[in-house]
Amino acid sequence: MHYKRTILACVAAIALVGAIQPALAQEAIVAEGVEDIVSTVVRSFGTEVAEDGGTAALRASMSECAERYGVAATKQVFETVGPEAGVLLRQVGPAGEDMAFALLRQNGEQAVRVLADSTSRELVEKYGVEAGDAMIAHPGVAEDVIAREGAPAIQAMNKLDNPDAIRLARLSKEGLLDQAGDSKGLLGVVGKYGNRAVEYIGQHKAALITAAGCAAFVAHPKVFLDAAGKVAGGVVREVARLIISRLPWKMITAIVLTGIGLWWFGPRLVARLWRARAK
Repeated sequence: MHYKRTILACVAAIALVGAIQPALAQEAIVAEGVEDIVSTVVRSFGTEVAEDGGTAALRASMSECAERYGVAATKQVFETVGPEAGVLLRQVGPAGEDMAFALLRQNGEQAVRVLADSTSRELVEKYGVEAGDAMIAHPGVAEDVIAREGAPAIQAMNKLDNPDAIRLARLSKEGLLDQAGDSKGLLGVVGKYGNRAVEYIGQHKAALITAAGCAAFVAHPKVFLDAAGKVAGGVVREVARLIISRLPWKMITAIVLTGIGLWWFGPRLVARLWRARAK
């Protein structure tokens, strides 16, 4: 029995070592990779490293990122952005860290401005990496539009060149999208058709702030955009055609016929009633 217990203990110890060894080996690989990144970053950003807590703080930030996102991704972010990457990731906190890291990895130093600003950072935490992409593509423009219009504005801003992004921001600030009654629908059209949709909206504001005009455009944007590319009169005809097609013609016909009947027969009926009463 004594020998059996000893053998079982040896087998268990071997199994435990076999299970632990790969994990230890992986930790060693990660630690070695982190040290290589630390050395590179210290050489490139020596002053910034000292200002942001020194090598120990840098190593701690990198170790956390390496365990969570991998050594290769950590290397890419920190060697591009420097120790400020760790500072920014601490500022966003656990809830937004994944999105912030993804934004830094995709955009490098351009993402620093977005994450360093508290308002922009909150928009990234609320709406995701695509919101950050929009604010990077259109600095000082996308922030206000996304804050005002919400998620539908993100895809729209990411579809636009900067001049038309500025135009959309102006339309939003003027309240046109709200006046039209379907800001989500209009932004969805912009998100699909991009610059020419914004140009159309800007050129036909008066028509689009009517409920019928806005509804027709959102339902059939390609018809309007294609017509706008031909002649100005074509746009008017398409608007008229779509509005007319939506009218309740059966009800209108009944009302018209009733009106004609009253106009024709009404006076005669009144005259007959008057004569009958006189008798």
